[in-house]
Amino acid sequence: MNNLIETIQLKKVFGRNSGRELPILQGVDFQLKAGERVAILGKSGAGKSTLLHLLGALETPSEGKVMFRGRDLFALKEKELAYFRNQKVGFVFQFHYLMLEFTAIENVMMPGLIGGLGKKEARLRAQTLLEEVGLHERADHKPGQLSGGEQQRVAIARALLMRPDLLLTDEMTGNLDSATGNQVMALIHRLHEKYGMGMVSVTHDENLARLYSTQFELRDGQLFVKKTNS
Repeated sequence: MNNLIETIQLKKVFGRNSGRELPILQGVDFQLKAGERVAILGKSGAGKSTLLHLLGALETPSEGKVMFRGRDLFALKEKELAYFRNQKVGFVFQFHYLMLEFTAIENVMMPGLIGGLGKKEARLRAQTLLEEVGLHERADHKPGQLSGGEQQRVAIARALLMRPDLLLTDEMTGNLDSATGNQVMALIHRLHEKYGMGMVSVTHDENLARLYSTQFELRDGQLFVKKTNS
């Protein structure tokens, strides 16, 4: 099948043990091939971020499976799951979540240091990525000295440090003005073309979604193909 990641009848219910159940995902089937790039649209509260968190193993499903290269993620031991999160998947969120006390290059290096890269290798990779995102001269600046767009570019570089197979982005331009958001989107697509990872992006912006090969809509707990570009 050559799927990089797929979900099988994925369900997520919040408050299951409280007596006030809130079903969010109700049997989502989804497949992404290696190198493919898709966007997921949907109204606020539809469950887009929840689906993304499940794909990245940041949350646990109530039912169903998430398969990565044919392996059930939630059948893995915690150590294997931590390896997946660190080595195989990169995250870019609406909020950059940079550590304010560290410089840009130190923030980008962090996944490598956590994942066992030597300090020299982590720094070399971080320097290369900061050049890629146009921030080489800002490497020693802390987040408070960077603009919102620059901070998000640092977050993108950090997400790519371990050369992941899968990149997950959640409203990554949501806190940026339109011009800066367009620049960030152009950057992420250029990096996708260069590195070839699979990419799933949650967005509410239909104009941005048109840049993706396939668009899905999440509604009523189900995922529907909205448009496939030729």
